[in-house]
Parts: sequence; structure tokens; C-alpha cells
Amino acid sequence: GGTPVSKLYPTANFNCAFIIIDDFQAFCEMFYLLMVGAGVGFRTMPYDIEKLPPYRTGIKLTAKPYVPIPKEFRNENTELHIDGNKAQIIVGDSKEGWVQALDTYFKLLTSPQYETVNEIEIVYDHVRPKGERLVRFGGTASGHESLKIMFEKIHRVMESAGGKLRPIHALDIGNIIGKNVVSGGVRRTAQINLAAKDDMEIEDAKNHIFYQDENGNVVANNDLLHRTISNNTIYYEEKPTREELHQNFLNMRRTGERGIMNVQAARKRREDGEGLNPCGEAILANRGLCNLSTVNVMAFVENGKLNRPALYRAFELATRIGVRMTLVDLELPKWDEQQKKDRLIG
Repeated sequence: GGTPVSKLYPTANFNCAFIIIDDFQAFCEMFYLLMVGAGVGFRTMPYDIEKLPPYRTGIKLTAKPYVPIPKEFRNENTELHIDGNKAQIIVGDSKEGWVQALDTYFKLLTSPQYETVNEIEIVYDHVRPKGERLVRFGGTASGHESLKIMFEKIHRVMESAGGKLRPIHALDIGNIIGKNVVSGGVRRTAQINLAAKDDMEIEDAKNHIFYQDENGNVVANNDLLHRTISNNTIYYEEKPTREELHQNFLNMRRTGERGIMNVQAARKRREDGEGLNPCGEAILANRGLCNLSTVNVMAFVENGKLNRPALYRAFELATRIGVRMTLVDLELPKWDEQQKKDRLIG
């Protein structure tokens, strides 16, 4: 707080977010939020995913062999070059550059102006090498490899979906993005997915990630490992029957999935509530944010007695921190608009 980076990336001051996946831009915004350190809840109800436009398939995705460019010559912004039927995405070396690259990829598949493109080559040369120190956010760079894997896996999902996504595909794309962000342990990722009660593809999404080989060893299916990223949850808009709840709890005993969101109860507390943050304690509108301040009560126990005046002062200061966090202009316009309606503190 108070650092130059907190002013450059004010959304990084918030710890949690929620977004409805009803356009491809939502995936890009999720990508950005995860990179600045916010956990993201995302809803993939059938009526949400139906709003996603159809897209072209049969497009070849390639990557230029990585040759890192010296720091002084790197570009931060992503560039798009078109040569005949081939599009080249040159990824910029920044959070914004990575998001621009994903946005460009989706536009190449969905926009009529690119309908003649049948090959996409991604160039990662401007992405800083793995292990290079990150100055503004701290830690070290994850390198280009996790980003490359992200694009390859998203492209496989897009191809397998055949030109129109279903909720399971949106779950996979969201989790693949999250897996890229957390790669190398240099950043965290927290996600929650909210989906329909009868969506059996999402209900079973984690059932086959791990299996035993012929020697009895537990082996991970790398093609599905990204699905471990999110807390998958049923979005109950109507009261479930006892039988439905019983089945939910039987499934939880086997896999830990799925959790339950009581949407009716949530909307009694907040009429425009549409989803949750990854930990599930904040009811949020679409593109809503929440922040969190913590008071350690035990720190105010002195000789076995609670120092109430000091504790109350800590709560006052924690509340003031929360309020001040809301008094910013966010770098994402739609998120800024919603945040100014909410000004949530936690």
C-alpha cells in the first residue's frame, strides 16, 4: 500500500473478484486479475455461455522457437502482424502484453475481418526468461513456457468444442489460464466455478484427473491437471430436493466436489448478487471486487485479559484501510464502474 505499483495497478489492492463468462473478453479480464493477485470466481451457467459468439475452427497454431531478446530491446505491448493467411502474435513482456495476446487470439477466431487467417504463429521472444527478477511485483519470472502451454491447451479446447463452447469448455479455459498464472510458484491462483445443478460434465470434471497405474502408483492426467485449480460449485437458483442434496453429499464424499451456493438466500441479502469470490464469503455482482483486512484478536490479550480499547481501535483502523482502498480509480473501466457502486469493505 502506498507504493508506486499500487497506484499503477490499483486493482491489485483487492483480494477477490467475480465475473460472468458471457463473452471472450471475460477470460482476458480474469487473466489480468489473477496476474495482479486477485482470486476470481466465474459463472458458467448455460444462459451465460450461450452468449459467447461462435468461432472458426481448423486453424493451425504454431510457436516460433524461443530466442530471448535482451531486456533493453523488449516491447511491453503485444503486436499483431498479418501476412496473407498467416497471423503472427508477438507477445509483449508485461501483464498487459500477455492479456493483449490472449485477446488478440480470440479476436482472430471470432472477428469477420480475420476470416481468411488459417494459421496463427505466436512469438515469445520478448517475454523475459524464467528466473529473471520481477521489479514491481517482486519474485521471479515464470518464463515463456507456461504461457506457451496455456495457448496450446486453450487452442485444443477451442478445437474440440467445434466452434461453440459449452460450460465445461469455459471451465477448462478458465482453469488453464489459472494454471498458467500460478506456474512456477511465482504467483498464486484462486478460483471458484459456479455452474448449473444438472451440468454433469462439470460435476464429473475432477473425477479422472488422477488414476493408478499398473504398479499401483498414483498418476496425474496432465491434460486435465488444470482442473484442480477451482472450487467447483452448484449454482442453486431454486431450492433443491432432499434427493438432490443427498446426491450432492455422496459426490462430496468421493471427490470433495461440488460445493453449494444458495442463490435465493444470497439474493435476500443482496438483490443484485450474481456470484461469489473463491472463498465464498462475499456475494458479488458481475465484475465486483472485495477487499479484506485482518485483525489478530490474540495480539490484544495481555496477561490473560482482552485489551478492549486497543482492539476496538484496531477495528477502526482496519475499517479505515478498507474504505480508503475503495477510493481509487481502477484501470479496468467496467470494474471501476461496479466498484464505485459497491465500495465493499471486509
